[in-house]
Parts: sequence; C-alpha cells; structure tokens
Amino acid sequence: EEAQCKAEREKIHKKKNWITRSKTFQKIVEGAYNAVDLDSNGRLSAIEIYAAVLLVYVKLASQIKGLKPPKMSSIRLHVRQVSGSNLVDREAFGAIMALLLQDIAARVAAHVLMVLVIVPLLAARATKYIWETYDLHDMKYMSPAICTQVFSLVGISVALPQMYAFIEHNIGKLPWMKRKERTD
Repeated sequence: EEAQCKAEREKIHKKKNWITRSKTFQKIVEGAYNAVDLDSNGRLSAIEIYAAVLLVYVKLASQIKGLKPPKMSSIRLHVRQVSGSNLVDREAFGAIMALLLQDIAARVAAHVLMVLVIVPLLAARATKYIWETYDLHDMKYMSPAICTQVFSLVGISVALPQMYAFIEHNIGKLPWMKRKERTD
C-alpha cells in the first residue's frame, strides 16, 4: 500500500497546475502545515489536516472569489488516496492540497477573463448603445467613460456572483464533469 500511495503522489505531482506550482501557494501550504502541527511530530492528524486545509482556503478565498472549502469526507478520501493512513507528512499534505485545488486554475482564468475582458467590453457596448440611442452627447456631468465604469462595476459586483452561483449549482450536471465512481 505504501508503494501505491507513493505512485499516487508522483502522479499528482505531475498533474499540478500553475497555481499549485507557484511559490506563493507553496508558502501558504507550508505555513498552514507549520501552524497546525502543534505537537511538532512531522505528521498531521485528521483534525490538524482539516484545520490546515481551512487555513489554506481562507488565504486563497481572499484572492479567488467564490472559493468554498471542501467537506471533511472529501479530505478523508484524499488522505487515504495519498497517505494510506490517517496521518500525513509534509509531502502528502502538499499532494492533498494539489488534489483539492486542481480546478482552481480554470476558475481563476474564467474570473480574470470576465473581469478584464468580457465585462468591460459589454459595458462599453452598452454605453455606446445608450449614448447613441438617447443622444446623450451634450450631457454636462456624465461622460461615456464614467458610464462605462459604472456598468463595469455593476457587472462585476452583481453579475459575476450570480454566474459563480449558477456554475457551482450546475457543475455536476455537465456531461464532462461527471465524477468517476470509486471501485474500492
């Protein structure tokens, strides 16, 4: 079983994405591991693992909106997959965090695309439409730039959370997101 867990860790290490490879992410994981290893034995128990995972998610959630921590059952599954026991060392904890955060790269890319490209483009188009339809060229206190900024802020603060909620609610219904059934 130890060889199987080691092979699983190697497979996870190869599949890491750009977020889980970053130095910032590694520092966050290392800091969480050190903060919860209260008995300093180099291995985390189930409660310490969950506390460390929550610490990592709290730090990442400040940067990645809509990020929700995993359930304890999901963490237990990954602990068994990577460690084979209820105790994990530093390397195994890094592998568990990589497993839990595999889909974050896509979420971050979607967020950046929405905030930096799609919402501003839609706001500019809406502003142009309103300015031309209602002939607002002679407005004294409002400019198209201000109107575009207002539309962008409303889009980011109102539409994006709704989009994330919709995706979160329906992600399991997508045909390519069906989870594989465990056979063991």
